[in-house]
Amino acid sequence: MFSYIWPIALVVLSNVVYQICSKSVPSSINPLASLTVTYLVSALTCGILYYVLNKDANLLREYHQLNWASFVLGAVIIAPAGRYPLPPLYRAPFWRSPCSLSVHCSTTRPSHRANSSALPCAWQVFSF
Repeated sequence: MFSYIWPIALVVLSNVVYQICSKSVPSSINPLASLTVTYLVSALTCGILYYVLNKDANLLREYHQLNWASFVLGAVIIAPAGRYPLPPLYRAPFWRSPCSLSVHCSTTRPSHRANSSALPCAWQVFSF
């Protein structure tokens, strides 16, 4: 049972910390300057975890297997992470700025049942 719950708990906890940190970034700093530190810490954490979790770790050998998708992902990942620190989108209280909910609902993949995941989001977005 624990093996089913811990991944969900990890995602929920990570999302909560992400939201708190996003709102806690000082409004006086340029969001892109803040993201340089964010992604530097993330890159270092990934590198450390790579060597901790792999017995025969060889990062250069792994880099030889990269294709275009990793580079494009590195460029476009700025948009989802950079939208929240921007003042008009995320600094306002939730009831005045449903940006986060709207974006997450519009990018949520529907489940195998017709509109089962879209209905709660649509209800929350339009019930203000």
